[in-house]
Amino acid sequence: MFSFLKQRKPNCSPKKVLEVFLVITMICFITTGAVYDASVKQVTVILSNVFTDSYESLTVRTRQDTVENFLKDENITIAENQVLNVSAKDELKNASTIEIRTGKNISILADGNTHNVLATEKTVGDALIEAGVTLGQFDRTEPTTDALISDNMTITVRRIIAQSQTLTQAVPSPVVTVDDPLLWVGEQETVPGVAGVEELNYRVLYENGQEIGRDLVSTTMITPPTETIVKKGTKYRPMVTTVSGKKLAYSRKIEVLATAYDTSLEENGGYTKTAYGLTPGYGIVAVDPRVIPLGTKLYIESPDGGKSWSYGECIAGDTGGAIKGNRIDLCYYTQGECVQFGRRSATVYVLD
Repeated sequence: MFSFLKQRKPNCSPKKVLEVFLVITMICFITTGAVYDASVKQVTVILSNVFTDSYESLTVRTRQDTVENFLKDENITIAENQVLNVSAKDELKNASTIEIRTGKNISILADGNTHNVLATEKTVGDALIEAGVTLGQFDRTEPTTDALISDNMTITVRRIIAQSQTLTQAVPSPVVTVDDPLLWVGEQETVPGVAGVEELNYRVLYENGQEIGRDLVSTTMITPPTETIVKKGTKYRPMVTTVSGKKLAYSRKIEVLATAYDTSLEENGGYTKTAYGLTPGYGIVAVDPRVIPLGTKLYIESPDGGKSWSYGECIAGDTGGAIKGNRIDLCYYTQGECVQFGRRSATVYVLD
């Protein structure tokens, strides 16, 4: 620099030489200072503790080149229950962030191994992720994944394996009961059905080779069952009684209240035929079909064995709005006969 100044022409004044010198000196100073400032870095230090919900941060200037040297230079000590978010050997760059996280010591029992780790997350599930322990779809933990971390907690990971299992089982034949008028009352006949077969698909959970639970996923009917039909007899066994000096075979005897009606249109609602399709007349009896089916042959007399009166053989051939239950209505030709009959108790023999 100075040799350059000596080679200048004699007409340069001392003042001009001084100005040039000051300019060169200024340039050198500024250049040297800029290089020096480039080595200064801004570093943000964060101290966090999720268990107390505390968070502190501080930004400092440093010329250190590694995290380790920076911490020493700043007299920052990492406690046993603290962990860095970076490696101590990492290169320190401008705008770097160093987080010091406070944690709790826990033990994780998984896959036959015990892992002693420092957890800096609040819950069991997050602590397992932090420790690099992955849970399968059916795996379970004790405590559960939403439990809060506590000092010296032990977390047990239970590995659960799910397998599919298909079984078949018999489907019982449904039983249906029907009335059979060809069988005597008290008798029954069974027509056996055939059991079906269905397929059951299960999801079975195992822990250490032992089944701990199963869920039914789906069922498929392979062979539908057929019905077992039980026929119950409704025909009464014939009994024999002597009526008017002759033997009469009947299946049952019913005690009823009897009234009378005549053959007029007024008495029959304007109809010329009965509910069974007969012409109204003597020997036609109106009944409740739930008690005595239409078309049934009957013999009707007084309860004293026919000593007081007897209507004789007849047929259940009509119905009536007032004839319900053990009620019958006997058809006569005239209104006078009906009035004379009135209301009487009667014995009805159901004939075979």
